[in-house]
Amino acid sequence: MMTGKLLRNPIKKILFLLFIVIASCSSPEGDVRTYLKETAPQLSSLEIMEVEVDSTYSPIIDLQRAQRMCSEIKNTITKAWADTDETTSYKVVTRVEDSLSGKFDTIQDIAFNAEMVLNSKNLNLGDHNTTGVLAKYRINGQLRTDWFYYGINGIYNSTIDVEREYNYLMEDMIDLENDISFKKRN
Repeated sequence: MMTGKLLRNPIKKILFLLFIVIASCSSPEGDVRTYLKETAPQLSSLEIMEVEVDSTYSPIIDLQRAQRMCSEIKNTITKAWADTDETTSYKVVTRVEDSLSGKFDTIQDIAFNAEMVLNSKNLNLGDHNTTGVLAKYRINGQLRTDWFYYGINGIYNSTIDVEREYNYLMEDMIDLENDISFKKRN
């Protein structure tokens, strides 16, 4: 029997027991607790009521990509606008905007997917790209339900971070829209 041979060697026995102890120390609830303690400002109370581990979709990388795409679009339109005069700016900016419609569609799809994740936290939507923990908890007296997403070194973000990145993207989209409107008029 393989286990018998493995446990006869005292060093292997110690390493095996150490592995068991380390593996049992990490739990989804403990990971969520650690993440919240490290990231929550002014944490005064924390009670974790339920945790459920599942494959899920984390839109954080897509949201950051969409923010970069907004910047690229803005730069492209600004460069085209800089080469125009008052009489041609509307046509040039409109032509460039139309040529970038695929990027606009991608940004809107990413925003929609993130919005679905934020509005339907209890549902597991989208293409699963990570392992997550759906946790119901009370933090500083407020009851919340959030996804916490695992990476190589444990939990790396949550729907709290997704919400922040989503808000940044919405601000970028509004700024882009205002910038395009301004450049079309001038």
